[in-house]
Amino acid sequence: PHSHSEAMAIPSFAMGAVMGQKGSGLQSIEQRHHVKIKIDQDSNPKTATIFGPSDGAANAKAEIQSIIESRSRQAAKHTERVAVPEHLIGKFIGKNGSNIQAFKDSWDVGAYIPRTGPQSGQLCISGPFDRVIKAHE
Repeated sequence: PHSHSEAMAIPSFAMGAVMGQKGSGLQSIEQRHHVKIKIDQDSNPKTATIFGPSDGAANAKAEIQSIIESRSRQAAKHTERVAVPEHLIGKFIGKNGSNIQAFKDSWDVGAYIPRTGPQSGQLCISGPFDRVIKAHE
């Protein structure tokens, strides 16, 4: 097996997911693919260089890429606004905010209804695109 190296950028939002707790994520990728991964902390975005057999390096790079893609989908914030009839706002919010909190918890999104300003009376739902769309429905 020839020694080979692959370099790739790792965006800051995905660094924690790639590294894992105390570097455990990186170590398990290294062990699974029989490679060594060096992270250049001084570059921006940070650069990972993967050393090892070409198939192992390519597979490790693909695994890291899929972690980055999954993080970027989670990081993508989306906001939807839904008009709430004035007489239903209190009912939607609930006593001490209990209903709106239950809505946020069940859909795993942020939600609020501004009392003043251009968006007053509109439920603002924010979070990852797929969950916001489901919550909006």
